[in-house]
This record gives sequence, C-alpha cells and structure tokens, in this order.
Amino acid sequence: MKNGTEHWKDGPSPPERPVILSSMRSVAEDLREQHLQDMKALTADQRVALAFRLGERDLELFMAANHVDRDTAIAQFRRAGTAGRIRSVCNDER
Repeated sequence: MKNGTEHWKDGPSPPERPVILSSMRSVAEDLREQHLQDMKALTADQRVALAFRLGERDLELFMAANHVDRDTAIAQFRRAGTAGRIRSVCNDER
C-alpha cells in the first residue's frame, strides 16, 4: 500500500466480488435486457420508423440547444459528418 491506497500493478490483484454481489443483477442489466427484447420484437419496418423518429427528436433537441433553424442544424450535421475525411468525387455527385 502507498498512502493508504493499493496499486494493482505493483501489488496484489483486486479483490473478488463478494458472492452475494456476483449473484445480484443490476437495474441497468435488467433494463438493457428488456430493451434488447423490445428491439428484437420489432419488425424491420418498425425499427426503421423508430430510427427516423429518434433522428427527428435529436434534430429538434439540437435545434433548441443551439438556437438554429432546421436547415442550419442539418448543414452543421453534414459538415460534422465529413470533418476529417478525404475528399472524394463520388461524394460530390450526391
């Protein structure tokens, strides 16, 4: 121990989880599993519709947070999506 703290690289390995904790599931694990089951139950069309709704919601949140209109927000997303990429002629044809 150094200054009251253990350094795992230099000293003993971290303690094992107590048996009672290793058998308990966290709320986050339960929610994650439920979310995965919900997503698997959706049809492909429903998943696409959900993706569009979420994208629209995120666009509205971005517009409100940045005090910009829809066209400006979309332009900013497009610029951010191409930032750092190598220019290609095929992208100019869109």
